[in-house]
Order: sequence, then C-alpha cells, then structure tokens
Amino acid sequence: MGAVLERIESENPKLNVFVIVLPERALEEAARVEKEILAGEDRGSLHVIPIGLKNIIYTQGVRTTMDSAFFEDFFPEYDSTVVQKSKEAGAVIVGKTNTHEFA
Repeated sequence: MGAVLERIESENPKLNVFVIVLPERALEEAARVEKEILAGEDRGSLHVIPIGLKNIIYTQGVRTTMDSAFFEDFFPEYDSTVVQKSKEAGAVIVGKTNTHEFA
C-alpha cells in the first residue's frame, strides 16, 4: 500500500486525480486485511485492492464535497452502499477522486 500512496503523492500534482488522500486510514486498513489473508480468510476479488472513490460517494467521516463550495465542510455520518459493499469485500479506500460539481 505504501507504493500506491507514494505514486499518488508523486503523480497527483500533475494529474489532479485525488482531491482527498487518506494515507493513515489506508495503511491501517491494508494492515488489517493483510492479516486476514495471512490467516486464510478470503473476502473475494477486492481483498486488499486499493480503490479511489468519486468525491460524490458518501464515506463516513471523510470530507465529501461533491466538488461544490456549498459542501466544502460536509462529512457524511454513514457509508453509502457502494462503500459498505467495497469494505465488506476487503477493498482499501485510499482517497476521493475529482469529479464535476454534483457529477
């Protein structure tokens, strides 16, 4: 996961893909799901796969602006279904990606 985060850090200034990066959260989650795999648990094809979510998808406790100044300080109180399902499948959320305002 460190290599993924390093790549985001080095390339994002040029590409402007990620508007929010969650390095600490991603590293913690990656360590947790790696332990699951080492213990023989398999959640499926997304287990330990890093993903970025569009900045319109509600992610509990993570700033979700929908690329609008109106929602500049909006922090959802719950995860959307796609986030819940991704987490259940073992995906590791590394951040929020750029989008058009309100997509």
